[in-house]
Amino acid sequence: MIAIGFLSYMVWGHHMFVSGMNRSRRICSRFQPLSSRFQRTILTLLLIGTVYGAKMRFTTPRFSASVSFRCLSAEESAGSFCTAIARYYLHATYFVVAHFHFVMAVASIFGVFAATYFWFPKMYGRMMSDTLASGTSG
Repeated sequence: MIAIGFLSYMVWGHHMFVSGMNRSRRICSRFQPLSSRFQRTILTLLLIGTVYGAKMRFTTPRFSASVSFRCLSAEESAGSFCTAIARYYLHATYFVVAHFHFVMAVASIFGVFAATYFWFPKMYGRMMSDTLASGTSG
């Protein structure tokens, strides 16, 4: 997890691809996303393997966590377009902006929802409403 965090922090360079950096830095920034992508793919496969074959009850926190995980998986597939040859065409477009904000906003918000619905009863001794969380009136 520390290595993923460090490599992900270093990936900012590939978002600066069109800013006029010199050739040696452009070449280095090409491999930064690939190095962190390998470790994130292993982490994703480990998370899938953790729940494989489990008898899960889909409560509100589990649903929010699974949506957050699906958002991160979508980011992995969308981020792969930003590497290799497509990076010349996709950088400085709204695709990169949307791919970044999809992860930073949507996946993070659903992670916060999952944590809130899971930890609130443990901290305050009161259950939160599943009806309000699901958005249904039944």
